[in-house]
Amino acid sequence: MSLLRGLGLYGLEPVEDALLAGLVLGDPVLLVGDPGSAKTLLARRLAGALGLNFIAYDAGKAVFEDLIGFPSPKALSEGRVEYAPTPLSLWDKEFILVDELSRANPSTANKWLEVIRSRQIMGLPLPALKVILAAMNPPGGVGTVALDLALADRFAFHVRVPTAWQMT
Repeated sequence: MSLLRGLGLYGLEPVEDALLAGLVLGDPVLLVGDPGSAKTLLARRLAGALGLNFIAYDAGKAVFEDLIGFPSPKALSEGRVEYAPTPLSLWDKEFILVDELSRANPSTANKWLEVIRSRQIMGLPLPALKVILAAMNPPGGVGTVALDLALADRFAFHVRVPTAWQMT
């Protein structure tokens, strides 16, 4: 029995090895699949199975302040740059899904480079962050853009998720 079937996810056996390799190695995984191919559900179920807190960011809508929080006025008055966390900010997140990556504004997409590969933001470490998945629809769809090579290279594994009718 496959691990993913054990999580109630059927038809994803073709992607299981690459996905598990990314999890075991701690490397980021990019899921590429059509709308409705259960990419977000897959991430949510994996996080639950691992007992890690999970959040999905919509890269097409997220702004930088969502990721980092806002500069702390107290710290600034003391001559330090520190960010006040928000419920969305990355500081305490353990398992993230960067969803709709191919719909991200190029300036926001570049902010994800540092997070995805080095688990840092603005040079500050994100020590709680253990798992990074990203999801996107195949390039060429309405509203999507091909990933910049620098961003695409941040992922150790690019996994093509089967369409709903390919899942058995």
